[in-house]
Amino acid sequence: EFIGTTSAEAVTISGGIVTITRGSISVTVQTGSTDDLDTITPNAAIGPGDGFLIVKAASSVATVVMKDGTGNLILAGDFSLTHTSDRMLLVFDGANWVELSRSDNDT
Repeated sequence: EFIGTTSAEAVTISGGIVTITRGSISVTVQTGSTDDLDTITPNAAIGPGDGFLIVKAASSVATVVMKDGTGNLILAGDFSLTHTSDRMLLVFDGANWVELSRSDNDT
């Protein structure tokens, strides 16, 4: 089971890419106060329709910008994770991560 109740996996953007092994990730920028997330590389066991992914920012002081159509993300437009309560839910179609929903929860 890819999505579950395990804690979020801590990942750091490197060249616009993160590699994941869990269904929930907490993303840290590579350097500075903002970074683009273009590509999410799943573990090899995930097939089309098998992988749901919850994405959140690891910090409210660094912005993760999820980029639509730049790598393997198909979104309803770019989305900035600016707060640790912001979320994006994606499903893997075998090649791309497709947005199911987003939640901008800045407080």
